[in-house]
Amino acid sequence: MTRSMGIPFNGATFKKKNRWVFIVSNLIDADNFQTGMLPPSTAARPSLTFKEIQIEHLTETISIPGKPEWGMLEVTLYDIQCRDNPLFKWLKKLYDPSTGAYRTLVGKNDQTSYKIPYGCLRLLNGCGDILESWIYEGLWVQKIDWGNLDMSSGDVVMVDVVFKYDRAYQFEGTCGSNNSGPAPVPPPTRISTPSFSASGARINPI
Repeated sequence: MTRSMGIPFNGATFKKKNRWVFIVSNLIDADNFQTGMLPPSTAARPSLTFKEIQIEHLTETISIPGKPEWGMLEVTLYDIQCRDNPLFKWLKKLYDPSTGAYRTLVGKNDQTSYKIPYGCLRLLNGCGDILESWIYEGLWVQKIDWGNLDMSSGDVVMVDVVFKYDRAYQFEGTCGSNNSGPAPVPPPTRISTPSFSASGARINPI
C-alpha cells in the first residue's frame, strides 16, 4: 500500500503574511494614495483579552471571563509625499498644536469627529481572492511616531502608528472589491450588518 510522503494538507489554502490589504477611511490605502492616503507596510489582525473575574469558593478560587478588552493595532506606513498629510489632518480633529485647541467629543459628522467609523483588513490568496475579512469599528490614533532621519541611509521614510479601536469582528463578505479601492465611507452611526452586491459594492453602511 502506497503512502503519501508529502505535506499532509491536501487541498489546503494557507494564508500568507504578505498577502493582505488594509484600509482606513481617508487615512490608509494601498491603491488610492494619490488621493491623500498612505500605503501600509505592516499591519496586524486583532487581539482580544478577557478580563478575569475571580469567584471565591469555600476551598478554592475559580475564575470566569469578564469584559473583553481589545488590544492595540500597530501599523507601519510609507510616509509618501502628500499635499495634505492625512495623519496630521486627522490629528487636528483632536488636537491642533498650532492653536492649542483640544477636542474630545465624538461628533456625528465623520469629517469632524476624531473617531474613524471603521477600517477593513482583507487577507488574500495568490489570485487576489479574499480569504478573510476583518472589520475594525471606532478607530482612533493613540500614537504617531514620524521616526528618525539619517544622512548615511538611503532607506525610505516610514511612520509608525498605533490605533485603538472599539471592537473587531470577522465579516463574511468582500469589504469592497479588490480593484475598486476603499469601500465607501459609512455614516458614523452604530452599526448594522454590512451588505455588498455581487460586484463588491456596498449596499448599506456598516
